[in-house]
Amino acid sequence: MLLKKVGCSDLVRLRRGKLKRHFTFFFLLFLFMSGASADVIAPLIEPRDDLKTRQAVRHRAELKPLADQYTQLVQGVMVQRPTQAIDVIFGPVLSAPPENRVLPLFGPEEVILPGKLNAKGPNNDHVDFHAVDEIGFVQFYFGPDGVSLHGAALYLRVDDQFIPLRSAGDFTERLRWEKSRLEALTKWLNEHLPKE
Repeated sequence: MLLKKVGCSDLVRLRRGKLKRHFTFFFLLFLFMSGASADVIAPLIEPRDDLKTRQAVRHRAELKPLADQYTQLVQGVMVQRPTQAIDVIFGPVLSAPPENRVLPLFGPEEVILPGKLNAKGPNNDHVDFHAVDEIGFVQFYFGPDGVSLHGAALYLRVDDQFIPLRSAGDFTERLRWEKSRLEALTKWLNEHLPKE
């Protein structure tokens, strides 16, 4: 019978191997468990503009105050209220996403939504679009229960004066167009949203 003499270094390697397997197992378990409630990023895509040009102008100084104003408007829209109240304010849900919408240059590139904590049970999450008069649109993201508001985005309505952003040379005219629409959108929301 041949017995191999096990040295100290062999035991260290054996223990390291077990530790690596245990570490890998617990790391994957942690990743799986944390992934069950990870945030979901919903990209907001704007096909009317050249993507590279849009990215190039994204952080221009003149967009910062407009982005802040946009954020305040979204926060006002995001107040939890029954879906019937949303319908009273904005009118009925549109039957399909409006094709004549445009994401403002100062709007976010995505909406971050909370992930589903409980993988069991019904998932009634959905997205609704509502018109904001003749000025724009609001997109609501509802959670798994179908009634909790988890996110919102505001769009402007494209009209015959709209300037698509195809090059940096279009920026000034597009910004002028967006500012006038944002002013009208702000006025409408301030007049129609209930004061909390």
